[in-house]
Amino acid sequence: MSKKKADPEASKPRHLFPADINFPRTHFLYEYEGERVVDPALLVEHGILLWHEQIHANELEDVSPLWAFAEAELRKRGQAATHSDLEWLRQQVIVNALVPESWNKLEPYPYKGLLIAAVYLQEARRLCLNGHSDRVWHIIALAYYNLGLNTTKSASQAMALYAAKARAEDTEFKRYIVLKALDTLKGKTRIKSVAEAKRAVIGFIQDYKDKNGKHVLLDKLRELDGGNTEEPLTERAKSNADDRATARLEATLNSWASPKGPYPEMAEAFAAFEAKKAPLTTAVPEPSAARATCEVFEFETGEYHTRLINLLANDDTLSVRLGHEQAPVVIRETVPSPPGTKRYRN
Repeated sequence: MSKKKADPEASKPRHLFPADINFPRTHFLYEYEGERVVDPALLVEHGILLWHEQIHANELEDVSPLWAFAEAELRKRGQAATHSDLEWLRQQVIVNALVPESWNKLEPYPYKGLLIAAVYLQEARRLCLNGHSDRVWHIIALAYYNLGLNTTKSASQAMALYAAKARAEDTEFKRYIVLKALDTLKGKTRIKSVAEAKRAVIGFIQDYKDKNGKHVLLDKLRELDGGNTEEPLTERAKSNADDRATARLEATLNSWASPKGPYPEMAEAFAAFEAKKAPLTTAVPEPSAARATCEVFEFETGEYHTRLINLLANDDTLSVRLGHEQAPVVIRETVPSPPGTKRYRN
């Protein structure tokens, strides 16, 4: 009787608690000891913490200035024609009429949810401090709703979609031009470094002519860059910096030729010109710096991916931290809660 072969996958260690990239890192649980009434001000402060945790985890870009932007917009009272000031701001964000100045594109702003949540959380805090708890509940609900709409993953998908839509065809053709130039130049023994290869690619594009004597590659590059192909060409040796299309491509080549660049086949093509080629390495992203606003929160790096914070009747917390390869860590602590701020160590 033959023995059954062991499944190598079955012998691999299993994650005790796998991470879920679609969920936030921190979750607040309010009824650990049974049903209770929760102060809306507590929900507001927890929402503010979750908002900041979201921007802290965002490795795409620093969107922390949205907090101050929302605060400044809230100060502009009396501008609404039909709605309340708060709801007018939300409508403006929804229709893409209110975005930070840094976003000057036609595509919808990818952090609408974070912006609306910042506006609503700050207004909810103001209402709680002024004792207007009767109006605060729907504002808290909308703040959490919009915060949940805008995960880092959703923003990265939107940004990728916009970039792909606007640049995919242009980038593909530019890569074709560069690879064509590299293929033609690979027999040139005088090129002995990646830097020389990049300069040679630019020269090839500027000098290349079709059978009719037209600089077809340079003209196409200018067209993709939004330039006028009918304008007179500049002299390559003296005016390369004045040619916007080729100057921008030359800057792009610095990224494409790097072993850590976005296109491995491009990096390999350039590496062939290096006299002493080093093996290509996989890019290791640098750890992102903590994002900061006027709020006071402490974020620490921990060996866990999910944190469950249970609020007890005496205002202490029972924190359960889940990691990949370890048993849950349970921590009981008293959390100070000065007016307007709360600290939860992350």
